[in-house]
Amino acid sequence: MEVLALEEHVDYWDYIGWKDPFSSPAWSRRQADYQGALGRSRNYTPQMVVDGTTELVGSDEERARALIAAAAKAERGALSLERKGRTLRIRASSLPARDEPAEVLLAIAESGLQSKVEAGENAGRTLQHAPVARSLKLIGEVKPGEAAASLEVELDVPLSKLPNQLRAIVFLQLSKSRRIIAAGALGL
Repeated sequence: MEVLALEEHVDYWDYIGWKDPFSSPAWSRRQADYQGALGRSRNYTPQMVVDGTTELVGSDEERARALIAAAAKAERGALSLERKGRTLRIRASSLPARDEPAEVLLAIAESGLQSKVEAGENAGRTLQHAPVARSLKLIGEVKPGEAAASLEVELDVPLSKLPNQLRAIVFLQLSKSRRIIAAGALGL
């Protein structure tokens, strides 16, 4: 089992005297969307969301491992990715039955990143990051009842000093419940 993890750095802590170089208002908005979908009364950091449906404090390693193991047993569709130049071909098959559409999302993630924290509770520390989401784009939708889909998208890859650290991560996420029903990754 491969865990496709993405760090999405929120920007609402940037006021404390140090701006997170990977933060974005887009990640703060995405966290707020999860707040509503998961029935939370507020946002917090570090938050971890597993399989789009369960959240926890990201430092709770034991619970995170248990939730990931449980999510690995959930019914999923198959997703294959193939790159031809700047075109990414995506094929989804054997998608589970559902009564809501699934959004097809493309994330570009970069691994091997670190940040030197200059202020706040982590001041003076150098943090090593899991793959950091550099972009996230809605690239399609799969209607309820469709068990398969295919599409192509032009890759708009952000610049990186080390391109071999970039991955395309595609996932199908149900529009309302936010459950992930298929996912795949491909090195760029």
